[in-house]
Amino acid sequence: MKSILLILLALIISSLSSAQTDDEKLDRKEPESVSANLEMIVPPETFVPSDAFNGYISIENASAIIMTQINNVNYKRVSEGMDEEFYELNQLNFISKESFVSDYKVNGVIYKLWFELKGDRYIRYMVYAGDLSKTLWLNITYPEMLQEIIEMEVLKSINTINLNP
Repeated sequence: MKSILLILLALIISSLSSAQTDDEKLDRKEPESVSANLEMIVPPETFVPSDAFNGYISIENASAIIMTQINNVNYKRVSEGMDEEFYELNQLNFISKESFVSDYKVNGVIYKLWFELKGDRYIRYMVYAGDLSKTLWLNITYPEMLQEIIEMEVLKSINTINLNP
């Protein structure tokens, strides 16, 4: 009988200590976008830091890598927004989705998409990678006609993602 009382007491205490107060609910941090450290990836050859945005650009290949860090959210949560409504709203066409682990053991997901601009087709990779509280978002775009030249280099670059360079 004494052991049953002890178990009930332990259950009551644990349920009280795990209940969130209103103040604790308010302490949850909202996701925040910041400029990502450019050293989080090794860019493909011909890509140089851009003066126009946070990321890399290859003028000769009309290609770009835009880098954003999203704090206070994991990459799986961020990637949940990649659905038919998102594609339609952004005039993107889905090609594929693939999970990966970088050479630095960073988990992520790669979405390969295409879109058309002024009659030319472009490939866009949207990459979300990170840990429990930080997501690196890569937005990589290049002309489809250069896919055979650029795609392998872009994938190599994605594999260099390091959240703590």
